Amino acid sequence: MVLLTPDGQPGRLIRAFAEKAHLQGFLAGSVRLRRLDTYRTIEDQTRQDDMEGEARLIVPGARGKDVHYGGSFYNPVYLLCCSEPSHLSEPLKPSLGAWIASITEPVVLLSALSSAVRVPGRQLIDAMLLKVRYSKDSELQVAPSSEERYRLMLAQKPISFEAEREWRYALVLSGGVTDSPEELWLMIEDIEGMAMSASEAVTAS
Repeated sequence: MVLLTPDGQPGRLIRAFAEKAHLQGFLAGSVRLRRLDTYRTIEDQTRQDDMEGEARLIVPGARGKDVHYGGSFYNPVYLLCCSEPSHLSEPLKPSLGAWIASITEPVVLLSALSSAVRVPGRQLIDAMLLKVRYSKDSELQVAPSSEERYRLMLAQKPISFEAEREWRYALVLSGGVTDSPEELWLMIEDIEGMAMSASEAVTAS
């Protein structure tokens, strides 16, 4: 399986947590990924997207009639959501959480996540690191390619979320969503070579 980074390789990402214990668990190698569709109903309504997992675009068609592109996933997709760093010691938005991990080796972490997946009866189909497009329900002048529509189903949000500057680790498993776990807990060995607390990152820079 090929690891996909179609949007390039970010030099650094940040992951925000609401509680210090969650940050400490992440830095100890315990990484949680949530199934994509669960973000439609998360308790924090400022981050809730009830169209999460759907690609939606509008492209001008023949005779002045717009063409509406859409699509959604059959397979379960698991996300670890991160952001581009603005200031390593602060989250981009207060709602993301006050406890910050700096991911210093984003592509190495992608490889580690893909290697750690163990779900009985399911195989890992794709492992990707994607930059979120803030284009949901927007108009484009050119129809997206099939590859781009595939990625938009994994990483597209309304423009109202643009301040988050989000990147996503996306793991796609075989089979349907029915009876798939809502989250994956993956144990990552040697995570200290891939991530540190934001305060440590500031000291090291």
